[in-house]
Amino acid sequence: MVEQNSQVAKMPQQTLGQNAVKQTAGLVAQYAKNLFEDKRSQEFAARVSLLAKQDPLLKEAIEKNPDSFVTAMMACIQLDLMPNTPQDFAYILPYNDKKLGRMARFQISYKGLKELAYRTGEVKSINGEIVFEGDTFDVEFGTDRKLTHKPNFDVDRTDFTKATHAYITVVLANGEKPFFVMTRKEIEKIREDTKERNFGKDTPAWAKWWDQQALKTVLKRAAKMLPSSTKDNRLAFAAQIDSLAEANKLVLGIDGVEERRPVIKPRLNDEAKAEIQKEATSIADEIMEGEVQDGA
Repeated sequence: MVEQNSQVAKMPQQTLGQNAVKQTAGLVAQYAKNLFEDKRSQEFAARVSLLAKQDPLLKEAIEKNPDSFVTAMMACIQLDLMPNTPQDFAYILPYNDKKLGRMARFQISYKGLKELAYRTGEVKSINGEIVFEGDTFDVEFGTDRKLTHKPNFDVDRTDFTKATHAYITVVLANGEKPFFVMTRKEIEKIREDTKERNFGKDTPAWAKWWDQQALKTVLKRAAKMLPSSTKDNRLAFAAQIDSLAEANKLVLGIDGVEERRPVIKPRLNDEAKAEIQKEATSIADEIMEGEVQDGA
């Protein structure tokens, strides 16, 4: 269960210098081995090097605040979503903290949440829509729930200032067809809360893709009410992780991974930590020497 109000302190920040990328890749590989076979764990480790090459700001985050990057990467590993790929399931994004400098943050996308919903085996299809002023939109709750949406295509459907609602319709494996609706006011409250935690500025996702963020917000709410799965139950977990990341409360210790718990309390002494770092560097050397293909 995710510790929503955890007071666990972050591990002390440390600057790793020139070997930061290599050592971070080693740590990522070691963590990933707790959940995956060697090939998949090495794919995640190789992604560290690729992200550092592709984005100088992420490389800076790895060098200045490696814990923040490893935490974001661990969220991806626990959800088995490779970050920053053309699939657009999950991202590791750089941002600037006024006190700590350049850091990294995990973010899951609307598409990523849909992917996790399909993995449960309980969901056959998910569709999301934005409702605009001028549309015909009727909702009935109660025992005979109904939703009717007739879009007005004469309206500029790229002007999201005219959006009034966002909703998700779901077809479950058992034949049920639940739907989930949020008003513009509800969505904007979530956006403002996120903005407040982001030093008074919109996150890049909200600034560029309001519609996708709105649909993701609805799906995160729906994730709490969709059927649980014995096959793969990471959908609700992903929604919780994403909310913790937005609130800057997603932290990671160095003593391993517990599935379905993004917050992990550090319990190792300095000697044990040094031993793990030594092993991680060894793993990183093996990765750099081998030819690891980039994971999708």
